[in-house]
Amino acid sequence: MRGSASICWLIAALLGASLAHAEEVDDATKTAARALGTAGVDALQAGDVAGASTKLEQAYRILQIPSLGLWSARALVKRGMLVEAAERYSAVIASGTTAGDADVQLQAQKEAKQELAALRPRIPMLVSKLVGADAADVAILVDGKKLDPSRVGTPQPVNPGTHTVVGTRGSERVVVSSTVPESQSETVELRFAGAAAQGGAASTTPPPAPAMDMASGGHSSTTAFVVGGAGIAVLGAGAVFAAFTKQEDNRAAALCTLGLFHNQCGSASEKQSFQDHTSRAKTWAALSYVGFGVGVAALATGTVLLVTGKSTQTGLLVAPVVGERALGVNAETAW
Repeated sequence: MRGSASICWLIAALLGASLAHAEEVDDATKTAARALGTAGVDALQAGDVAGASTKLEQAYRILQIPSLGLWSARALVKRGMLVEAAERYSAVIASGTTAGDADVQLQAQKEAKQELAALRPRIPMLVSKLVGADAADVAILVDGKKLDPSRVGTPQPVNPGTHTVVGTRGSERVVVSSTVPESQSETVELRFAGAAAQGGAASTTPPPAPAMDMASGGHSSTTAFVVGGAGIAVLGAGAVFAAFTKQEDNRAAALCTLGLFHNQCGSASEKQSFQDHTSRAKTWAALSYVGFGVGVAALATGTVLLVTGKSTQTGLLVAPVVGERALGVNAETAW
């Protein structure tokens, strides 16, 4: 009976937790939490990662016990939300074990410590640097969230994938996108007019760059279509890699069953095949992240070039920003 052992462990933990929380949660809510937790494990074993994560998150909000937190963290890892998963593992480790079966909860905390130690090296880092501006003068958003000036220039944990950094100083606005694979660190530079020129004197004009005056026309439309077309092609490659990832995950799932605290395999050869499929799935997933990230960045850049290239009133200067696994646009107004 596939997954029966893990379901029994989870039900036992939830039943004990319900008794311990009798004064805090009503019977109907406890019943719903048990059903959600069990359904979440079933969904994760069946490969429905999104559905499993939703159910486990809902159950954990009702009953914040280590066993539920452990499974919700595993679902977050499967979704590529490594930063959130690390926080959940930490919460599981720090939580008490007074709710439910103490042995089950202690084992869940032990599993959480082991999995957190294995997860941390996989979390990528993103460093945002400023050129030609002080951190105190620039408002920086990383994926729409404000970055404190004190954190500029320091590594910040992010999930694998493409991240957009926007810096605003007065009328100047710089946008840079960077794709960060697992276990890697990337640095993005936001370049503003006024960067120190050679010899230490402040420059009042933008730094030398292959900028194109879109107000004057030129070959902007051709460039936009070329960049945008390349973005679409790379997005297609990312989709293919994602399909390969799903295929390898399914093959691995067919060999071994996810237990409550470990993977259950029928034989040594099945275990080795499971590990091989899992390893290939991780490789395809990393390539998929890069493909989607670079594709989105190129498509966005092509769109910006096309739109600004047709504007003859703003006098907008657009300079592509290209770095190691990074692609962006430096746009500013020239009057």
